Amino acid sequence: MRIPILHFAPNASVPATASIVHTAVGPFSLEIDVADPRVIHLIFCAIGAGDTHALWVRQFGDIADRDAVLERFHSGELDLIFFGRVTIIFGSAAIIAATDSIIDEEREIRQAQLDAEAQRQNDRRVINLYSRDTKRGFHLDLERRNEETAEWSVRYDRASERDRLRDWTRWQKPRFADFLDYAAELGPEELTRLLIDEMFETERRVKKEGRGAGGLRPLRMWRGD
Repeated sequence: MRIPILHFAPNASVPATASIVHTAVGPFSLEIDVADPRVIHLIFCAIGAGDTHALWVRQFGDIADRDAVLERFHSGELDLIFFGRVTIIFGSAAIIAATDSIIDEEREIRQAQLDAEAQRQNDRRVINLYSRDTKRGFHLDLERRNEETAEWSVRYDRASERDRLRDWTRWQKPRFADFLDYAAELGPEELTRLLIDEMFETERRVKKEGRGAGGLRPLRMWRGD
């Protein structure tokens, strides 16, 4: 839902409520309304005359929108003197257009950041089981989609040993997140012991039921329960 942005016409007097000066250059200042921090005022103070006028007042949808605009004025990307003078002569159309553009841009950036974080969290929930062969041995890894390294890994000297555990583990995908939580709490070695113990228990049960494949990989034909 798009947050509405309210503009107010210039006022011949200063705001009725107190305000805090955020940026001031020459006779112009941007002031934040104390009663409602979402509201800023573009104030003109005639040098020598003492007259103070609110040239433009804006209520922002939220503080993030307001801060985006204030930061651009504070950094000098938006020239307070220029917009102040233009507003006096031609009205507030120019400053409205400039601040609208900034708010749209910043909202797109914030939404992109939210989308990226949501995607990162979704990727983190996707956990895959990998078999990797390296010069150092044969690995079985649990790795999150958004990670470059395995969060849990066990290494064997022989591929058959690794594949024996994989025959059981690959059918436990709904439990992968629990496995990694277990490893994070108790350590990767404890998770390895848990998986092996459950593998042995399943092998004994499957053999007893007459469904084991025999040999070094009794669960190689098993498709889970």
